[in-house]
Amino acid sequence: MSRLDSSTPGFSVWRTNHYTTKDGKQRDVEKCTGIRLLWRSVGSGNQIDLVSIIFNLAAGVALLPIAAFITEFVMLFVLPERRHYSHDIFEETPDYSMLDEKRAEREAEEERRKEEQSAVDVEALFAHDLEQDAS
Repeated sequence: MSRLDSSTPGFSVWRTNHYTTKDGKQRDVEKCTGIRLLWRSVGSGNQIDLVSIIFNLAAGVALLPIAAFITEFVMLFVLPERRHYSHDIFEETPDYSMLDEKRAEREAEEERRKEEQSAVDVEALFAHDLEQDAS
């Protein structure tokens, strides 16, 4: 930062603004005083690096499972309300393997019924002939 008014101390300028209204011509005067400073900032500019963006996205996605593990670890072993968290996180579900067995039994029963319905009762067919032979 450096001062631009080193030859004469301070800064002073008058600005006038002329305009016309219903009452006639008007003029506003602004008197500005102070010091002038020159600010300079230093930095560097770069182009967008697509490889760096892809690398950072891939690293972030790879770290997501670690974040879930750390969060669960803190909730279950560090926080004072850990008993409540463990109760709410883990929920027992019914054993669905029994449903598969029941479904297989139903299918076998249905298959057996279909076979029984389509089977011909041979004894009933020839029962009339056997009665006639017996008499």
